[in-house]
Formats: sequence, structure tokens, C-alpha cells
Amino acid sequence: MIRLIERLGVPRTLMLGFLAVAIFMTGDGFELTFLSKFMVDQGFTSSQASLLVTVYGLFAAFGGWSAGVLAEMFGAR
Repeated sequence: MIRLIERLGVPRTLMLGFLAVAIFMTGDGFELTFLSKFMVDQGFTSSQASLLVTVYGLFAAFGGWSAGVLAEMFGAR
């Protein structure tokens, strides 16, 4: 398995980091599933809960993109 991952271009030193990110993002997806129902139970409409989840996703995508741009500009530390 390690050889396959290295053949795909992932350095051995980054494998644990990528695994941690994959686990975190899986948990984040599960959390959003329950969070929308929780928001509706707290009095938000379905549309409002959907809008909040969408805005969260857009900000997360923009934050990830801008972090990459800033790391390229100033270097990762």
C-alpha cells in the first residue's frame, strides 16, 4: 500500500497528515448532517439551515484557497 501511495506522488512523510485531514473531513461531513436537523429543531426554517450550511462551505472553500495562496506568497512555516 505504501508503494502505491508513493507511486501516486505522495511523499512518505506526508501520509499521516493526509490521513488526519481525511478523517477530519469525514467527521466534518457527518457533523453537518446532524447540524442542519439540530438547527431546524432550534427554530430555524429548512431554508435558513441550508443557507447557513452553504455559507459555511463557501467560507471553508475560500479559506482553504486563500491559505494556499498565502503559503505560496510567504512560504509555509
